[in-house]
Parts: sequence; C-alpha cells; structure tokens
Amino acid sequence: MRLFTRLLILVWTFMGLSPAQDKPNSNPQLLFQDNGTPRAILLESLDTHVEIRGLLAETTTTMVFRNPHDRILEGELDFPLPEGATVSGYGLDISGQLVEGVIVQKDKARIAFETEVRKGIDPGLVEWTRGNRFQTRVYPIPSEGTRTVMVRHVSEIDGDGKQGVFVLPMAFDAPIPQFNLQIEIVRGTHQPKVLDGLANFSFEQWEDRWVAEHQSTSVILDKDIRIALPKLPEQLVSIEQDQGETYFLIHDAPPEIEEQSKAPREIALFWDASLSREAENKNQELDFLRELIARWKKVEIHVVLLRDRPESLGQFDIRAGNAGPLIEALEQVVYDGGTDLSALTAESIGSAELVLLFSDGLHNIGTQLPATHAAPIYPVTHRSDANHILLRHLASASGGEHMNLTRKQPSQAANQVGDGRLRFMGVEVESGEIAEVYPRGHQPTEGRFEVSGRLFSEEARVVLTYGKAGKVSHRIPVHLTTTESSETGLVSRYWAQQKVAELAVFPERNADQLLQLGRRHGLVTPNTSLLVLETLAQHLEHDVEPPESRPKMREAWRAQKAVIAQNTDKQQQSQLEQVLALWKAKVSWWEQDFTNWEAALKDKSSSAETAMGAMPLEEAEDEVGDMFEPPTPRRQAASMNAMEPAPTAMAGESGRPSDAKKKGSEGGTVATIQISAWDPKTPYMVIIKKAHERGRAYESYVDQRVGYGDSPSYFLDVATWLYAQGETEKARRVLSSILDLDLDDPALLRVVAHRLVESEDFDLAISIFEDVLKMRPEEPQSHRDLALALSRRGEAKTNRYQSDPDEQSLADMERSMALLHHVVMTKWNRFAEIELIALTELNRMWAMADAMNAKQRNRLNRPELDKRLIQNLDMDLRIILAWDADLTDIDLWVTEPTAEKAFYGNRLSAIGGAVSRDFTQGYGPEAYNLRTLIPGSYKIEANYYGSRQQTLVGPATVKAIVFTNYGRPNETRQEITLRLDNVKDAFLVGTVELDESTLQAQ
Repeated sequence: MRLFTRLLILVWTFMGLSPAQDKPNSNPQLLFQDNGTPRAILLESLDTHVEIRGLLAETTTTMVFRNPHDRILEGELDFPLPEGATVSGYGLDISGQLVEGVIVQKDKARIAFETEVRKGIDPGLVEWTRGNRFQTRVYPIPSEGTRTVMVRHVSEIDGDGKQGVFVLPMAFDAPIPQFNLQIEIVRGTHQPKVLDGLANFSFEQWEDRWVAEHQSTSVILDKDIRIALPKLPEQLVSIEQDQGETYFLIHDAPPEIEEQSKAPREIALFWDASLSREAENKNQELDFLRELIARWKKVEIHVVLLRDRPESLGQFDIRAGNAGPLIEALEQVVYDGGTDLSALTAESIGSAELVLLFSDGLHNIGTQLPATHAAPIYPVTHRSDANHILLRHLASASGGEHMNLTRKQPSQAANQVGDGRLRFMGVEVESGEIAEVYPRGHQPTEGRFEVSGRLFSEEARVVLTYGKAGKVSHRIPVHLTTTESSETGLVSRYWAQQKVAELAVFPERNADQLLQLGRRHGLVTPNTSLLVLETLAQHLEHDVEPPESRPKMREAWRAQKAVIAQNTDKQQQSQLEQVLALWKAKVSWWEQDFTNWEAALKDKSSSAETAMGAMPLEEAEDEVGDMFEPPTPRRQAASMNAMEPAPTAMAGESGRPSDAKKKGSEGGTVATIQISAWDPKTPYMVIIKKAHERGRAYESYVDQRVGYGDSPSYFLDVATWLYAQGETEKARRVLSSILDLDLDDPALLRVVAHRLVESEDFDLAISIFEDVLKMRPEEPQSHRDLALALSRRGEAKTNRYQSDPDEQSLADMERSMALLHHVVMTKWNRFAEIELIALTELNRMWAMADAMNAKQRNRLNRPELDKRLIQNLDMDLRIILAWDADLTDIDLWVTEPTAEKAFYGNRLSAIGGAVSRDFTQGYGPEAYNLRTLIPGSYKIEANYYGSRQQTLVGPATVKAIVFTNYGRPNETRQEITLRLDNVKDAFLVGTVELDESTLQAQ
C-alpha cells in the first residue's frame, strides 16, 4: 500500500496516452497501469496562478484529468517539488466541489487515510517526507469522467545582487486542451521581463502589482517559463500582517568577500558506506575531494567508513596534492548495512581541524546525532533527496557549511571549505522589538541572504552583521515599518517554513511546536499532514473538523462532537468489563481439569461426524467462529478436519495428565523443543553456501546483490544463514541493509527488529521498535513488540529480575508493563481479543515483580491494573505466531499427541490446548496455550492461507516462539524467523517432545 498511500504535494502533469518515460520527468505525471505498462492520463485543463512578493512565490495549480476509457481508473500521481518548497494547500473535487485539505496531526491523518482505504474509499493525503519527489493515489477516476486536483506551494526565487529569476516548469509532451496562467508580482519596483516561454505574454501594472495573464486552447507547452525581476535593490524588505501578527522578511545582498582559507594539517573524513549509497553516482563527490586536496597540497586524512558500525579505512598522508591512493581506496569500498551517523563522535574526530562528511544524511540506526562541537563539519552530497535539513544543521551547529553538489560545482564547493567565507553573524536591534529571527547560528553567505522574523512594534531599526572567524566585519542597517505591510500570507508562511526547518532536525522533541506551526500557517510539517475526507461520518469517525469551505458540515460536526464526548467514559468502562469477562473465561480454562481427555476426545469426534452429516454448509461455517467475511468453505471444511491419523511414535494412550499437572505447578515439566532449520532453498543461497567452502560467502552475497538487491527477503535469508554460521558482525550488517531499502515501511522494520531480538541485539532492536511505535501507534502489535523487547533486555541483564536490577533494567520493566497495560485497556477494532495475549504477558511480568525483594519492588512503578485481572497463568507449553504483513491470514496449527489438531476451527482440544482468536487481517499474534502436557509429540505448523496485500519482504515473514514452563523460573524459549513464499504453504516450525520415561523420572 505504501507506494499509493505516501505523499502528495504538487501537481502539473505530463499528459497523452503514451508509455511513461523511464527517467524522472521534470513535470509530474498521473499514471495508470495498462496491462503492466504505466501510461499517462489525459490532462484536460491546467490552471496556474502565481503570486510573488519579494523573492518568494506561491504557486497554485489546479488540474482536471479526464478518463476516456470505459472503466474506472486508479492513478498514481508522481511529481517533483523545488528544494526548500513547502506545501501550503491541497484539494480534491468531491461531488462537484473542490474541497481543500485540513491540517491534521500526522499519525492521526495517516490512520484516517489507511482506515478509509481499507474500506475501498480513497481520501487524499499530503505528508512530509525526505527529498523532493512525492507520490499519491488518485481514485476513482470515473469512466469517461474527470477528477480535479489542486496543489499550492511556497518556494524561494533564485537571485543575485542585481535580479531574480522565477522559473515555472512548463515543458509538456502533449498539447493541453485548456490552459490558464496568471502571475502577479506584489510591490515590484520595475516591470518584470519574460525571458522564455509563452509568446505575447507580458506584464502590466495594476494597483500595487504587476500582472500578466494568458488563456489558450490546445496549447503546446514545450519549454519552461522564465520571468526576470530586474534591478533589484540592495535590500528587499517585506512586511506582512497575518492573523493579527506581523512578520518581516529581508532579502539582503551582502558584500562578496572571499579569501583563500588556510589549509588544515589534519582532517577527519567520514564516508557513508551504507547500502543506500551503493547506486549513487559518487563522481561529483570524488571530484570535489580531488579539487580540495589539490588546493591543500599537504594534509593528513583519517578515513572512517560509516555503516551499521564504523570501520577505519586507515590514514592517508597527502603529499603534493596527490589524492590518488585515497580516491582508489574509496572507489574500492563495499556498500552494505544501515547508517549510524552517531559514530561521528568527538573521540573519532580526535585532533582533526575539520570534518568532511560524505553522506545522504539518511540516519536510520541509533538515536544520537553526530557531535557538532569537536570541529567544523562540511557535509557533502550529490543527492537531491538527501536529508538536507539534517546536513545543514550539522554544518551550521559546528561552524561548517553544507556542500550540496546538485547546486554547486565541485571546484566552487572546494573553494568554500575553510574559514575564508563571509558569514552571517546575527541581527542586532537598535530600536523597536523583534523576536524569533531565522536563520540562527553563523551561516555562510552566497548571493542573496534571507532573514525573517516577527515584528512587535510599529517600526524597528536593526543591523545585519557579517564577519569571519567569529568577528564582525560588516554591519548593514535595515528599517522595518508596518506602513508598508501587505497581506499575501507569503512572508508569514516563509517565516514558519524557516522555523519548521530548524525544529524538524528533532521532530519528536519539537512535536508540539511543529503541530502548532502547521495548523496556524497551513503547512505540511514533520508532525502535520493535509487530509481530504468526503463525508460527515468520516470526519466524525476520525475526529477531524471539516474545512472552512464546508460550513454546514462544520456546524453538524460540532453538534455531533458534543454527543460523542458524553459517551467516552461509558466506552472506557465497557472495555474494562469486556476484558474482565474474557479474562474470567481464560482463568476458568486454566483451572479446568482435562484429566479425562480420552472420553472428551471420543465425544468431539462423534459430534464432528454428526455435524458433517446433518449440518447445512452455511450453518457449519457459522460454527467455526473467527474468519474472513463472508465465511468461506475452506474454514468450514478445515474445522471438521481437526483429527489426523495418529503418529506412529505417539505415546501410550493413557498418559499421565494428573502427574504432569502436579509437576508443572510445582517446578515445570521437562520437554524437548526441536525447531526446524529455516532453509529457503533459493538459488542465491545455494551459490553462497558453495562459496562458503572457499571462504568467500560474504563476497558472493555482495556479487549477487545485482540481481536480488531490491528484495528484502534476500538480506533476511543471508543474514539468518550468517547468524547460524557464527558470523554475527557480518550478519548484523547484512540485516541492517534492509533499513536502507525503505526507511518508512514498518513491516521491514519489524522484520529486522524481531531478528535482532533473536540474536539478542536488544539495543538496536528496541530503537527500531520505538520507530515502529511512532509510525503505527494505532496498532497493538507496535506497543506489544516494544514491550517484549524491553522485557527481554531487562531479563537478560538480571536473570529474569532474580538478581538485583539496575536502574535501566527497572526502567525497561516499567515501560514494558505500561505498554502491555495500554494494549489490555484499549479497544482494538481490527484485533479483537489481543488484550488476552497481552494480559497473559503482563501477568508474567507482574509475577516477576512480586518475586523481587521488598526493596526492589518499592523502586518499581507498576501500572494501575484492576486487581481482578492479576493472576499469573503459568503453563507447560505456549506457542506464539506473528507475521509482518497487513491484511494477511496465517494460521497456527498444533497437532497434539492424540492426533487432534488445535487451530482456529478447533480452539479447545480434548487435552486442554487452547488457541487464541484467529487474526485474519494481519500481523497476529496467534497463541497456543497448554497448561499440562501429556506425553508424546506436538507438531507446530504455520499455514499461510491468503493475503490481500503484498509486502516488500515477500508474501509474509513469520516469527514463531515456543515456550516451555511459561511464567515459571525455569522457563525456556526457542524462536525462528521464516518466510512463507506461497499461499497455501504450511511450514513445519518444529516439535515439542515429552516422553513417558522423562515424565516418570520427574
């Protein structure tokens, strides 16, 4: 779903029913799939309005797309956005009316969007993302009908000391049936000049602005429109009122003074060698390095490769500007693993005078940012979709400069490294009152320099200061006065955009401010999105106030909200009562005596035969319980097939259930778990295993990435095999490469984190699960996964909290219990009864806390759990099955020694094996619980029934965990991560064996 549900931001389009180009287009495209070939959808009309104030432009583009086909189409809208631009509006046509999006908290907007998509409805969504290309789904585009899309964005205009040039991309490959264009330049001092684009398109003065308009039909737009803003003054000062507050923007032309900086004697070079950099063209970066070393002549360079863990590439003593050995070493680097930029520490920088950081800034391992106090950092990148916000922050905070080679030539950038650049030092106030001035810190200048802020007096006199090496050398006075203010909204949005850029470096820390900024100024930020919903019911369900453009709906929404608020307390009480009822039933199961299981088994077999012969198919399906809607014959047939032929090695029929129950209650039973080895038997693993015999397994993995590198399952299979060979460091690197494939996909992150827990790499696993929780807080699995990982880390340190726990271990326990408590006390519509699984796990931890001494217990803050829900249900055997794919049905099957199969259609076996409620719509977990084992073999299988979603990992990656003596001091666990490639796959996870002689010896 991700390719269709992610981001929407600007729209013009490249039209005509022809195959789409392979390379990125400079204009957006709305594409549909025609027998596997992407084709562009016809653009019927294009209406563009541009408003310019100073060197800011707000562009509003409204497009009408026509579907000439006799079927409904689904289109994927892909388009670029200028670097630094910010979306300020987005709308879709609903019932003939263009409805603008509402600024909503990001998680809330995404939850609403995905909920409606699952219903077969398609709202609109605009989200913040890295880079400057965005996608969204437009659906439905009716047969022989139209859809209208509007997008508005604010961007800066490039300018030097003499003029600015506004560029409007307009190079389309097909004629536009109807085209309208209007450009307004507010308070322009000289008549703008059209450099390229339309014929007979010119500006005339009207009131306080210059205006140019154009209308045409069947027009061919084959080149960009370029507008020159001539004879710009040394300072452009814009003052604007917005919502009762005043903002200012100064475009200044600082002195062009640049001196050759002193060559350093020692530098640290950090080279991002993570997987995301493998396909990147690094020629520009290497040219930059050659230019730099040629200027310095003699320097000592310490090189560190940044991946999931740092690796030294060695020291290079440069003489006579010869960069050859260094360039050759960098050209031989193997790119692999995730990205941990926090390895750039003061210790790793050492005595270096400056730092070169070659990276895309896509930091996905660890929570710490690089040190910015040890030396000036010069981040270097040639990627347009790099994390420029983070890279600029690192440069600014350290006194360095961000080298974006998409905007500078290598030679130009190399000449700007060092302390020779003139820098903006800040703003001094001589009179009046201003606040929240951006940018902050010492910023290098180049061409026009922009300073924005808030004005709290009718006028103010300020001084822009510039200098080098921390000393002011130039002072530029500026007069600000409200008598020259306007109300375009551009200045306030630009100021907000600058503040967002600063806060976005730490989006979680600044979440409240980002939300407030987004709502007030109508901007998409890391914490806000633009959402378009259709009906009042949708707005009520997702608690999103309708836009001002729909006043009647807003009034109805507010009236209904008051009624809903009165029912909140009742809903919370209802949840507690429901959990109490479920827990009471589970405790009753745990206390039940299943000693007479043989008679019960005969009764079940007889009842099943009678039901098969007498019950109509429809009624038999209803008896099964949990299933997809509507019920399917597969579920009914399977439920009547819960008995299998008895295994030849089955234990004696009598068994010893009463003795086993007694021993289990006191100290647990002794059983052997045998987990099946996961062997995907893929062609690449065959080759890697053969290469392993020659000591070249890792090299073979790297070589085969050419054919398999886009598949996360490739990395998962190789990492799993490397872990089995004891190659932990290489396995971790290969596994973390999945993080570099798709940073925003929680399914991928879950797969990686679960495998890290398996290898007891708890710190990284917990960090990833924290990210998943931020991305998917509406899913109970996000809370539960993190809770269990935290518990595992704390238990590993303290032998299940039996030894004296340190503060971190207690904190892990507290957080884990709080997360599980949240799962228990929250209603999860898609995952009913997951509360029971979480409550069983919470009670296990509660019992561990009770076993602590009084001093330890007093240091622990437990959640406020209703006393009626506290009881540790220890058991001989517990099996958990979970998977990564949403909208997917995977079933846990356990065939017991009696040959009875416990599964969704037979949830309680004769010996007391209890299966949790079936989750058919994704993730699991499903659980099998058995308080008392009887002798024999328990066969555990994972059955892949079906999916309505294809994940990036493949159909489904499954995690199975088998416990014996669950909730007891001698608890054991084994786990396996495996992939089910084909629907109808049934994979043998493993077996649990308890033989008669072992039982009698207890």
